[in-house]
Amino acid sequence: MAYALTTAVLATGAHAEGFDRNVPDNLFMFEPGGYVELGSAFLRPDITGSFATPGESIPTGNISDNFAIPQFAIKTDINDRFSLGLRYSQPYGLTAQYPDNTPPLSPPFARGTGGEFGANELALFGRYKLNDRHSVFGSLRLQEYSGYLRRGGVQFDFESSYELGYSLGYAFEIPEQRLLFSAEYRSAVEHSNTTVPRNSGIAAIADPTSPLGITLIPVTAGEAMAQDTIHRTPQSLTLTFLTKLPIGDGRNQMFARYRWAEWSEADITFNGLNPTQFVNSQIFGLGFGRLVTDNLAVTVVAEYRTGGESPKPGLTPFEDSYGLLFGMRYALNDDTVLQAGYSKIWFEDATTANGGTFENNSADGVFLKIGYYF
Repeated sequence: MAYALTTAVLATGAHAEGFDRNVPDNLFMFEPGGYVELGSAFLRPDITGSFATPGESIPTGNISDNFAIPQFAIKTDINDRFSLGLRYSQPYGLTAQYPDNTPPLSPPFARGTGGEFGANELALFGRYKLNDRHSVFGSLRLQEYSGYLRRGGVQFDFESSYELGYSLGYAFEIPEQRLLFSAEYRSAVEHSNTTVPRNSGIAAIADPTSPLGITLIPVTAGEAMAQDTIHRTPQSLTLTFLTKLPIGDGRNQMFARYRWAEWSEADITFNGLNPTQFVNSQIFGLGFGRLVTDNLAVTVVAEYRTGGESPKPGLTPFEDSYGLLFGMRYALNDDTVLQAGYSKIWFEDATTANGGTFENNSADGVFLKIGYYF
């Protein structure tokens, strides 16, 4: 049963705070010899709510949209102590769109909020074995961030921004016991995106001299805004633990993971305004795996993610979330392994700062990955 078995399906999880799209793991760096993997997750959220007005309730429909999360990683041993790896992932992203007539009690320039934005990341990893059980690792991360935001009928495009981040980690392992503990810190990354309206209209900008704190200005299609949009991806700490259970026939494995992310310092600043107002988030995961045959292993993982209390930002209209994740790993031959999984996530009910009520929401996800040892 490989280290990657239990966590493969976790890539199909959805964010409960901020805009985590995928929490990429580093377990490919602990695979023996040369290893390459290619996979993708597909998530189908169903996030619906309504706005109460005198005499009627206006539904939002599904404000989210389906999305895919591709991932690629490759690792090779330079010698018996030092390994290099490369990983592509999409760790952050958000897709949401409210109808143009909502929130109904808001002024026209604040209606129809939505957008699609996020990050692509390429990370160059290095791992050094201090001895057979202790190792240190880290990565240099190149992050590209782009997308758009719609508000008041105007679409604002965020031109691509490229910035660097890093990660540092420590690992302890006993391979014969299938035991691995790793701790990884990922730095925050700040992007400054040139913001260009796609069509002309009216926009609100921050104005501390105004009693309302904002001023309305005309914007012209194709002319960059005076202020860039600031996007911040958070610093985080992830702890991962895997071990063979010391009971039974030795074919069972336990998995646990904890992640803290400082989303409170990773808000979006748009025209000097803050439309997100995230809080820090935590992820708790616990799972069990079973080697059914020499070629087939299965796993189940329960996950809990904190999402903050109501009222929530309109782009993340849910509080905490709970997930069940089911996965399998099948060895096609000595060199090739196939992993697949299914996840179900339930979002806690929430009210939003713009007056919405969101109840009984959930998401379904599937995952497929193929790995090859060389």
